[in-house]
Amino acid sequence: MRFLNRGLSHGAMSAVVPVSAATGVAPSVLCGVLLLGDRPGALARAGTAVTGPAP
Repeated sequence: MRFLNRGLSHGAMSAVVPVSAATGVAPSVLCGVLLLGDRPGALARAGTAVTGPAP
């Protein structure tokens, strides 16, 4: 959160917000898959594949 606020105060929001959104979600997904054994469905995998390279 610290880096998000710092980036928003110094840079363009169009660059900071997508990067922070992707990096904020990635650890949750990885923990769920790797540590908890969750298996996302086809729609979730497609959404991850589409939004992953967005930033």
